[in-house]
Amino acid sequence: MKNNKIKLQPQAAATIDLMRFNGYSIELAIADVIDNSLPVNSKRINVTINFLNGDLANLYILIEDDGKGMDKGELQNAMDLSAKDLNSKRNAMDLGKFGLGLKSASFSQCKNLLVISKRKNTPISAMQWDLNFVTKNNDWSVNVFDQNKISSIQSQFNIQDTDHGTSILWRECDYILNGLNDDSIQENINNIVSELQKKLSLIYHKYISRGIKIYVNGLELEAMDPFCEKGSEGSRSSKTFEETIHINKEGHKATITGYLLPHISKMGGTKRERNVSINADLMGNQGLYFYRVDRLISWGSWHNLIRKSEANSSARVEISVGNDSDSSWNIEIKKSTINIPYRIRERIKALMTDTAEKSNRVGVRRITRKPLEHALWQRELNKDTQTLTYTINKEHHIIKQYMDQHNIDKEVMYSLLKLIETTTPTDQIQNDLAQRSYDFSYGDEVEKYMIEDAMMFKTLGISFDVYKLTMTDNPSYNLSKDKLEKILITIKKFWDK
Repeated sequence: MKNNKIKLQPQAAATIDLMRFNGYSIELAIADVIDNSLPVNSKRINVTINFLNGDLANLYILIEDDGKGMDKGELQNAMDLSAKDLNSKRNAMDLGKFGLGLKSASFSQCKNLLVISKRKNTPISAMQWDLNFVTKNNDWSVNVFDQNKISSIQSQFNIQDTDHGTSILWRECDYILNGLNDDSIQENINNIVSELQKKLSLIYHKYISRGIKIYVNGLELEAMDPFCEKGSEGSRSSKTFEETIHINKEGHKATITGYLLPHISKMGGTKRERNVSINADLMGNQGLYFYRVDRLISWGSWHNLIRKSEANSSARVEISVGNDSDSSWNIEIKKSTINIPYRIRERIKALMTDTAEKSNRVGVRRITRKPLEHALWQRELNKDTQTLTYTINKEHHIIKQYMDQHNIDKEVMYSLLKLIETTTPTDQIQNDLAQRSYDFSYGDEVEKYMIEDAMMFKTLGISFDVYKLTMTDNPSYNLSKDKLEKILITIKKFWDK
């Protein structure tokens, strides 16, 4: 009996919408595009996030490289939505995986993807995916631009006409602008640029250290040093182990290296801490650092092998693999997560545990850290009972000035401060922090509150410098550094009146 067959053609309008919901953050999407630039001899990569002619509704993102570029045929292959054969042999430095990164990353952020590319000694080429056209016409077609159209776009977006290289232009960035009004768009974009600079400095730190230049809105990125290998003697990490292990029967290997970071008091200050950990957060950035062809894929987690804790905050483990063992790690299309192969899980756990135990000893051995001079809260760790205590700095200038000016009995004030210390809702705070959807916020009138408080402090005879240092040495109102500095400039004007 002969089976009949019916050829089914995917509907473009519905399929393209499904392709857009792929879980990319903007940082991961841009990183996926940069992944295509590095294996083609790019020495310089520029990322620009801006508004065309200052129009807040006309956001665009431009990613340019000076790599070898593509001719028309190669560009057509790059714009094809078909995935590459995962079993095909690839260049050892190839950062791609499925052959879909350019499209899937771009579509996750925009409706209009334009690629302009030129290989040396060949004509420049440009092709465009317009998802509005795809949806409206149910048609899988790309636009091909002629030389005049390419020159016009290059002029409009200030794209350099080079001898070789590729430019990726995202327009109609609807997902980024979704839900934002004119008052919040610029602030949101500023935050995106700041986060992008941090993340790319970490993701590509090995490439940047080798001389690859990456710029984000004109800022040249400095390579981060997540294993604290740089610096003077005593401020560098120590290796706790280094081992090469086989991960599958095909003979693919992984290099596993353990690092024990120096105690925070020896790291060299806040600037150094921010170069080792994003936002200087040692606790949040501990864990496994998984590299695929020297590109950081995953970090900041122990993958349930050991517990994430303050005691382990000085421990970090590097896993470095090539691109020949992707199936063993179940790397998905965004190249952002991994699954550790079962056959080597216990070995990695044993190696990590040793490093974590040494990290614990570092933390217990040094239980105190001199607080900032104007800090209001002091942290104390009792190594015998393994308990943490947060107390108010009773020698703070503002507290002492307040007691002196109002002739308040010291014991009465200290009893009041003790009451505040011992009734801090630690359980509730801990519970709220576990809910990642919550942010500490004091609302839109935080500047008003701060000005009112500042004027009260001024009546105590406190200098503005003492007030400013108190605000900057403490996490005031959970404000970013830039936002706090802007408010302090406003307060200074009131203070000087």
